[in-house]
Amino acid sequence: MGCTPAWSGSSAANAEGCARAERAAFTSADLLYFHRFDPTTPVEESLAAVEDLVRQDLVRYFAVSNFTVDQLALYAAAETHLSLRCRVLAVQNQWDMVQGESAACRGVLEYAARCGLVFVAYSPLARGLLTERYLEPGRAGSGDRLVDEGALANLATPQTMATRVAPARSARPSPPLVRALADLAHGWGLPLSQLALAYMLGLPGVGPAIPSASSVAQLEENAGAGRVTLSAEQRERVRAVVEGEQAG
Repeated sequence: MGCTPAWSGSSAANAEGCARAERAAFTSADLLYFHRFDPTTPVEESLAAVEDLVRQDLVRYFAVSNFTVDQLALYAAAETHLSLRCRVLAVQNQWDMVQGESAACRGVLEYAARCGLVFVAYSPLARGLLTERYLEPGRAGSGDRLVDEGALANLATPQTMATRVAPARSARPSPPLVRALADLAHGWGLPLSQLALAYMLGLPGVGPAIPSASSVAQLEENAGAGRVTLSAEQRERVRAVVEGEQAG
């Protein structure tokens, strides 16, 4: 837990210390996250600590982040022996339409939907790739996040830009994934970011999203996705693009 369970473990002593530190700064901590699975601490100890914190009104709800399906299942098995107050409410993992879930955490979204957990997606805009900024990758330069992080070349490849499942089901070549999604978005009067967020927010199991923003304008544009409702036909067209399907 750094001062958080993310960085220094999920032991009972550390969990309580972090909760008390939060309580010193705020009236209460509504949600306690374990940001990484701690292989050095028994799951039962971690959950018992959460139960104690809830009982003391130091925290109200409990969630985890960057967990795999197997790790969630371990927690679920241990929860049956403890009170409902230490049950995992949500799981915060990476998801976007270009890459889907991270390789280590594949299947967590489906698990969340099946088991009644809230899936909180972070980096749903693929660190900015699913915005207007990178529709022409050659125009990106210093000051653009993916350029500054040295990640643009890894993301904006023919493989990742065309489709994230291969091969396409037709011999006819398909446009790059991001460009195809942008064309749909613009045809419906939406910026690409709002289409990406609106589609994701309609997936089974998905709750809130955590898109980053570096300006008020980006924040407002992201928030606008909450007012977008895609029709069943629109969702199907987006799904077909993401999964590499082609008509005709």
